[in-house]
Amino acid sequence: MKPLLMISYDLNKAASEEYKALDEYLRSIADTGVMTPLESVYFIQTEKSVDEVNKGIRALLIKEEGNPLRSDTKWFVAPIKLGSSAGYLDDVEAAWWKKAVSQGL
Repeated sequence: MKPLLMISYDLNKAASEEYKALDEYLRSIADTGVMTPLESVYFIQTEKSVDEVNKGIRALLIKEEGNPLRSDTKWFVAPIKLGSSAGYLDDVEAAWWKKAVSQGL
């Protein structure tokens, strides 16, 4: 079963290259594509665990050993469990969600 993960981030004053790199990383690990219903929120289905995705994001944002994260850089990775979600999605996003749910959750 591939987990469905939600990734949310706030890179604040990050350079646009960091946003682009994060987007490319998340799209590269997604098995069924990516849904971004809100700015800075991704839903992905992947074989990777929450911890692996978290470490991947951390490695991406810390470019060199000993270079600490800025205090205004934040992200959150969490598994999505069915049965307790609600909200409004457009037709494309709703179709993606239904497809992801039907593939193993």
